[in-house]
Amino acid sequence: NEEDGTVTVTGDNYFTSSFGVDVNDTKALGVAETSFKINPFNPLSQSLPTGYHVTFNVYNPDENGGFTGAPSSITVDYSYLKFTMPSSAKITAEKAQKTDNAGYASVQLGSGQRIRIPLVINGKVTSARPGAPALDGVLTTSVDGVTVVWHGTRTIEYNAGHDKATNTVTFTQAVMPPTQTGRTVTYTLTAYIGAVVDAAGNVIDWAEDGTPACQSKGITINIAYEPGNTTPKISTVQ
Repeated sequence: NEEDGTVTVTGDNYFTSSFGVDVNDTKALGVAETSFKINPFNPLSQSLPTGYHVTFNVYNPDENGGFTGAPSSITVDYSYLKFTMPSSAKITAEKAQKTDNAGYASVQLGSGQRIRIPLVINGKVTSARPGAPALDGVLTTSVDGVTVVWHGTRTIEYNAGHDKATNTVTFTQAVMPPTQTGRTVTYTLTAYIGAVVDAAGNVIDWAEDGTPACQSKGITINIAYEPGNTTPKISTVQ
């Protein structure tokens, strides 16, 4: 039998496309006509959904070796299809700045049919800049639909202020940087606009200097907590 059909994703991210071969051979075998669009600043769109309804049109051969008559329709539900993503679909801060084709995601069904879905990365560049946090210290993690990551240092004073310990910190969520009971804690953070983050909140593209790769840098701020005070003092460095 020769088959073509349509495929529809189930779940929150709906994606409908047709694939197969028509009588004029204008469709490549098993290739979706509609691209799956990846928003590099929406981690949930960085991988294809796994639930699909696939409807096949089945054409039966005749005695002359051709295919005649109207096709029959068969719909098969797949609750878990794991597509293989090409390396060209790897999200980077550079790719997130433009819209471009990113190859094909592919999967082979249990009956042997292979489906390929074209991928497009829908990037964006913004001139918007985050401001300093309000008095609650909650960080802004998106401007104009573009991700903002805050990266810098945390310095903790101890031994009655005679000693200090400094480490590197990165914030990808809209949170207030934590304090530490009984100690002075100071954060010096820079906004990295257009950095890319995965669904677990991890930065997935880093520059050679160990900072998040990005489109541009925004302001640098200090967030300081005094011992016994959970309300930070916030100031702009630049």
